[in-house]
Amino acid sequence: MSAEKTFTTRIVVPFEEERHARAVALALGVDRELQPDVVRKEVSCERSADEKSWEVVASFAASELKALRSAVSSYYDLLAVSVRTVERFDAR
Repeated sequence: MSAEKTFTTRIVVPFEEERHARAVALALGVDRELQPDVVRKEVSCERSADEKSWEVVASFAASELKALRSAVSSYYDLLAVSVRTVERFDAR
């Protein structure tokens, strides 16, 4: 990534159950960005600050604003599918 200007964003999605958060984080963190020299993505599963829930945290950094917008848009699409899948196939 270029040292000139870096655009960043952080997306935090809360989950009541750790196993749901971990499943979504693993699903979303596996794919590499199409332009790794332009966009960096890190996905993790963390305990919330109040310790009442779990969070999937995605951090993005990009040297081009358009690339950041595209990466975040794709992330939200995959996030929606992942959440629906976890909700639909949750085996308690």
